[in-house]
Amino acid sequence: METIPLEKQQTLKEAGEAPAAIFQVQHGHLKLMRHLPDGRSRFIVLYSAGSTFGETAVITKRPIYDHTTIALVPSRVRRLAVTDFWELYARHREISDALCRKFARLVRLQFDRQDLKGTLRLRSRIATMLATLAEQLGSTDEHGDVTFTLPISHTDIADHVEATRQAVQREISALSAAGLIRRKGDRWSVPDLRLLRAAAQ
Repeated sequence: METIPLEKQQTLKEAGEAPAAIFQVQHGHLKLMRHLPDGRSRFIVLYSAGSTFGETAVITKRPIYDHTTIALVPSRVRRLAVTDFWELYARHREISDALCRKFARLVRLQFDRQDLKGTLRLRSRIATMLATLAEQLGSTDEHGDVTFTLPISHTDIADHVEATRQAVQREISALSAAGLIRRKGDRWSVPDLRLLRAAAQ
């Protein structure tokens, strides 16, 4: 695998390009975006250290990528060429087993997301998203807060939860007023993850 350094907001792969590799995040955070017919872009998922992506397009032999992947912060990504992937795939059964488990997990997450969309109000969905990000990316500071740095906008969150930016801004303001989250620029803080999770119920 070769290592690719990325600057903040640099595009790794663009929708419309032919799939030529599979990727793994070594350091940093990247976002997957879908371009909509009306010209807007929708935030789909966040990749952090250890995440692998791009394999679906390769395995299903799509002619082009459907999504664009952009670095949210300075990042490093490992790249495995398609020819090398297929050689390894043929030699190591555990690769297909691992991919099968990953695809099954993604299908389950899609069903879970639809269930959340239908049963939870917007504030609960946002609280769930922020609590999950804090658990995945955060570290505990000297005050006991779980903090993480991520340049994710209200528009990104709105796209992810399928709501308007104004509605998301209102709900995040309410969570902040309740002392459940804090934000200063790209720095997010969660004083008590247990309480934030409780707010998501």
